[in-house]
Amino acid sequence: AAAALNLWGYIVHELYQTLDRCANRGFAKDEDGVHSVDEAVAYWIGSSQETGSQKKGHLLYRLTEEGSELFDTETLDGQSRANSKILKLFKEAALHLTFNHACKERESATMNLGFMINRLTSQMVVPLIQHLIYNLKRNDRSR
Repeated sequence: AAAALNLWGYIVHELYQTLDRCANRGFAKDEDGVHSVDEAVAYWIGSSQETGSQKKGHLLYRLTEEGSELFDTETLDGQSRANSKILKLFKEAALHLTFNHACKERESATMNLGFMINRLTSQMVVPLIQHLIYNLKRNDRSR
């Protein structure tokens, strides 16, 4: 659990650091923002991951798939609802940063990126809460 929470915290840090750099026009090149989001995605998914698998993979994507199985929240494509939403939000954030001078042209672009990151962070909490509830129930001893 400690490793998952530390990794989750690092991903959130990476996302908010991207937002801060966008707000302060701190990207040397336009693709630097996309690279930061891609790095966050890589830490979410990890290596050896198969779509929808709760058995293969090692990081938060797999943890989310396990939570989905525990709470029966899989989508039609076999992937957890939470992972579907998280990956969609990662993609939106990266796409937002792909436009030339995305952070330099207007203040609303940074604000929109902030909204996306807030929604993404909120969605990333879902598997943590699912596993907390599951483990509290599993470890509940008759009192």
